[in-house]
Amino acid sequence: MTDLPVSRRRLLATAALTAGSAALIPAVGAGRAAAVAPQVTLPERGIYDATAASTWTDGFLIGNGEYGAVLYGTPALEKVIFNHHRFVMPNGSRGVTPPVISGRLAGVRDKALAGNYGGANTDFAAGWSLRWTQTYHPGFELQISTPGMTTANGYARITDFRTGEVTSTWTDSNGTWTRRAFASRADNVVVHELTPASGRSIEATLSANTSLAGVPGSVRFTTQASIIDGSGYLNLRGTYPSGQGAFGFEGVTRVVATGGTVAANGSSIVVTAATRLLLLTKLDRYESPTAWDSKPLHAALAAVRADYAELRTRHVTLHSAMYDRSRLDLNVSAADRQLSTTELIARQNANRNTIDVALLERLYDSGRYLFISSSGVLPPRLTGIWAGTWNGAWADDFTTDANINLQVAGGNILDLTDAMQGYFRVLCWMCGSPVIIFRGVGVGGRRG
Repeated sequence: MTDLPVSRRRLLATAALTAGSAALIPAVGAGRAAAVAPQVTLPERGIYDATAASTWTDGFLIGNGEYGAVLYGTPALEKVIFNHHRFVMPNGSRGVTPPVISGRLAGVRDKALAGNYGGANTDFAAGWSLRWTQTYHPGFELQISTPGMTTANGYARITDFRTGEVTSTWTDSNGTWTRRAFASRADNVVVHELTPASGRSIEATLSANTSLAGVPGSVRFTTQASIIDGSGYLNLRGTYPSGQGAFGFEGVTRVVATGGTVAANGSSIVVTAATRLLLLTKLDRYESPTAWDSKPLHAALAAVRADYAELRTRHVTLHSAMYDRSRLDLNVSAADRQLSTTELIARQNANRNTIDVALLERLYDSGRYLFISSSGVLPPRLTGIWAGTWNGAWADDFTTDANINLQVAGGNILDLTDAMQGYFRVLCWMCGSPVIIFRGVGVGGRRG
């Protein structure tokens, strides 16, 4: 038999057909792309949509492996939910260790082999009870209220997978408005910039919303707004119930305006007549009630140089180096690469017997981006690093039967051993061994 060259498209099509699944063919003529707004430049690899997200579950995501943020809402009321990989609700289980049951193994095995599965289970579980994991929770929701933003033509929101940046943009009679954000790998800070149209200014009120879904009444919140050396500081503190294993968590947003004024009004920051606005956010979790007295996050934020372009350059250098280590190219047409997520999903739903290769390629790009963005200090949780509710399914934890292994399955073969460090840490904690920083061999034998 003659060996023939197999393209990626042919390989995937052959595999799909062999497995008896739906055919994998181009969706040519399945729909025409809506015109992309003229002020929008689509990224080489990424997603965009032409409508604002009304709920956090439809928001666009950024993350650096420790911090995560969900961006959604309208130009008149943008919302950003901040997440931290170590924000978990303490439940008194922190010092609990696994029971020593190795001595029961022989007897339990005998009962199981004899068909007495109930007895085997009872013997194994005797003397200890089920303990729930600590539920992962969001930090807080930053709300950016700009009620004067009544005209928003050509709206678009974009995630650039190669830079880790989310942008929203629209136009009015004066020109283009832009908001963009990323979670910096270099400086460990969420950076958010607001730029008005020519001749216009930013009039905004920034506040912290803690009334997210499922928030328990046992957690107490304090919000403070202050002005220090010309910058505004919006500070959210959450205090856990006492005696459960941790004290509380904190998020601080530094507000830096170019031109105009920044003022504190109760628990909000009010910005007037700014020609540019930069928001810098840091998060942390504390073990003692005195840990935040010295305002460590305020000090850390004050030391960050308030320059979006400079911070972005340092971040992109690290992020893009990880993202660019692999690529899936299914020979998607230029027109199909102009399709929004809404259009791609609608086209796939309209023809469920055909796997839409444009959507498949976009899913690969998205999956790689989300894995990189949610992996680092820890591996991805059930929803990566992003949550907008305090009562996520299965505590939004590290489910170690199959879930976490599937989530990190591509880390090694796609040359992402650095993103795998969090997974290795969890394994070492589970087995009681010292944390070892693994260095692996990447694709093509290159050192990872």
